[in-house]
Amino acid sequence: MLKKLISVVFLLTAFAFANVSVTHAASQAETPYKDVKETHFAYKEIMKMTSLNYMTGTSSNSFQPNLKVTRAEAALTIARSLNLDQACTYEPKFTDVDPSAPYYNAVCQLAKAGIVNDTEEFKPQSNLTRAQFTIMMVNAYQVEADSVNRKHFKDVKKGFWAKSQIESLADLGIVGAVDGVNFAPQRNVTRAQLAVMICRALEFKGKIQDKRLIYDSLSKHYIETVNYSKQWATEVVRLVNVERKKEDLPALIEDQDLSQIAVIKARDFVNRNYFNHYSPYYEQPWDLASLFDYEFSSLGENIARNYPSPSEVVKAWMASEGHRANILRPQYTNLGVGIKKSSDGTIYWVQLFASK
Repeated sequence: MLKKLISVVFLLTAFAFANVSVTHAASQAETPYKDVKETHFAYKEIMKMTSLNYMTGTSSNSFQPNLKVTRAEAALTIARSLNLDQACTYEPKFTDVDPSAPYYNAVCQLAKAGIVNDTEEFKPQSNLTRAQFTIMMVNAYQVEADSVNRKHFKDVKKGFWAKSQIESLADLGIVGAVDGVNFAPQRNVTRAQLAVMICRALEFKGKIQDKRLIYDSLSKHYIETVNYSKQWATEVVRLVNVERKKEDLPALIEDQDLSQIAVIKARDFVNRNYFNHYSPYYEQPWDLASLFDYEFSSLGENIARNYPSPSEVVKAWMASEGHRANILRPQYTNLGVGIKKSSDGTIYWVQLFASK
């Protein structure tokens, strides 16, 4: 029988801490475009982008997937995907974008947001290279681009001006090689490629918004932060609040940001094979929370492993003086719960309490 273990870390008071996925499936038997068959590599993405009006066909029955993309078309597509294609009162510096052009508001909004450079020339009709587009995507979809990456390309040498952006997007699966080893940074983006890359970027953005993915500034990589069971995590919060109510204490708020950090700690138990409040990688729980820019005035942690259900783990915590003290501490306002299961079946539980 597995030995059940729990552990508690007591209160730390902090005085100075600075600080969609789009899945519309095309199911029609016949495609709306004569030049985009169901066997086309970008068929699903083209259908998604056009069904959402992020892109349009070049005629009623043609999409022209191999047509090169202009900077204006890329700007318009990105702006629509971010709901930014709307009246713009900002006054951009470019002199080559006509205010009456159908893409003016999009380019203006992207310049205002810093997604494109607000310079004298935008060159709206110039074709867009793959390297140029990576810069736009990193800015538009708020991807952390750094020089520590797993993916590399034979034709993207050290010192290349977009190397970090290209490799960071490749690590996320948003861009890829054209032939297995080369990125072809100077090659022009096609309409089909535009649809694929923006769909992937939107999927990434959805994972960030849903707390399924987060950038770890220590490892310089994005890490997965999906709870083993979101329902179990919510049930732990409910059971904790039942115990607090018995003591006439205010209920704790289920904090999704704090839960994401608790998942990171549980994930760390699994990946680094330890069970302790002190992480050999992230150090103390409050160090971990601060690393991910979580603001708090005080923070505490309960951990456990080998308990098969929320009721059993909360019962065990309540039977332990230290854990019970954290659960019933009056000044705590927020609670995050992280749960992960290792390959050998061990279930790790993490509670993070915070005062906001």
